[in-house]
Amino acid sequence: MVMAVHPKPIKTDDLHSNTKYVIRVAQVFGMFPLCNILDTQNTSISFKWLCPWTIYAIFTITATSIFCIASFVRMCMNDFKLHLLDSFVFCLNTNFIIIAFFKLSMCWPKLLRHFCKTENSIRKYGYYINCHKRFIIILTVAVGTVMC
Repeated sequence: MVMAVHPKPIKTDDLHSNTKYVIRVAQVFGMFPLCNILDTQNTSISFKWLCPWTIYAIFTITATSIFCIASFVRMCMNDFKLHLLDSFVFCLNTNFIIIAFFKLSMCWPKLLRHFCKTENSIRKYGYYINCHKRFIIILTVAVGTVMC
């Protein structure tokens, strides 16, 4: 009796395939301006300054900065009343968050490639490795890259 040997299917259970749609939703709100985010290969993802998503993110940062300044001026003109503080804090918080995600998107392609290399090296140890061992391996690699 001859048994057919079927090759293992390529696992697409990696960071990029699990987060690409979440990042696309974030791009609608002006965060994570990355190009080619829906491609299956993580090597085609890039950050470009002339990408439409980047221009939209810069517009969002500019608009939230203007709203923040306008709400601060409004608060100053009304003798710093406490109920006007919420719009200023909201705009300031939004501006900081969008800038933080913009900075993260600049280094996201490199971070994604390093994380995929880490995931591929963990797969060499087999699929039955428990979560504690995976955590220790990833933590060791992360600390090692920070120290170097």
